[in-house]
Amino acid sequence: MFALVVIEDSSVADLVLRDLQENTVRTIIYHDPIKVIDNIAEIKPDVLIIRQKDFPLHAPLIASMVRFSESLQHCRIVIIGDEVPSLLQCWNITEEKLQQDAGSLARLIFNGAAPPGRHRGGLAAKAQRMVKE
Repeated sequence: MFALVVIEDSSVADLVLRDLQENTVRTIIYHDPIKVIDNIAEIKPDVLIIRQKDFPLHAPLIASMVRFSESLQHCRIVIIGDEVPSLLQCWNITEEKLQQDAGSLARLIFNGAAPPGRHRGGLAAKAQRMVKE
């Protein structure tokens, strides 16, 4: 499994990287969301992990790009933050849980449960139909 981690804060990035590497997940970390936007189609990660606090405007944009890209449909999205993301098909984990429970991120990724918002709502469904036409 290959994870793309988009985090600016090095202390949080260290927690995430340690958790993933202990569970044999290969990782690449980006500190610049614009570079992620430019390269994500070529990288094709299995998991995208974004810290919402670092990139509050870019996280929804990148998540939407992943959801509406045919080549990235397999990619799981995890948002690190205190708010539950309103984005489609994203998991959420808080920084507090990351700090308190080693391995919580890996369990979230590997548990195989369907993410919240599995069914596309009106606006998302309309956007998908427009892309297909």
